[in-house]
Amino acid sequence: HKAESGFNLGDAAHVVAALEQLIFDAEGTLLAIVWEDRGLAADKSLTRTEVGALLETYIVFWMLGEDWGSAEILVANQTLLEQALPHWHQLAAFARGQADGLDHRRRSSPATAFSAGVSRAGHNALSPRYSFEDTHSMVGDITRSFAS
Repeated sequence: HKAESGFNLGDAAHVVAALEQLIFDAEGTLLAIVWEDRGLAADKSLTRTEVGALLETYIVFWMLGEDWGSAEILVANQTLLEQALPHWHQLAAFARGQADGLDHRRRSSPATAFSAGVSRAGHNALSPRYSFEDTHSMVGDITRSFAS
């Protein structure tokens, strides 16, 4: 069929969906590595400060790709991190701001946030705590922001 008529719009949609799933899975894998590396239990709920620090660490690992050793060194040495990554302060503020975005979605549209899975008992506008899934959602927002 493909040899006779080529690819159609439906085929393209399937390719895009497959790529989105691959990106989502890669984000989740890297986040799980960073989460575990920080000694966090899989079911731990993070505070605003903890999720901000975790997202900063995630960005360092994400930007350095497979160079885990260098990422660990940079995360452990703030001065070196600021020298190695231009505009680090803006990147860190961007990472921490993802929690603000999630909190805004929780406050402005509680029903939508609940149906999207980013608001539930203990993780909502009244209780700003962040699960692995919440953090994965924020990581996805980071990836999409850099892709656009």
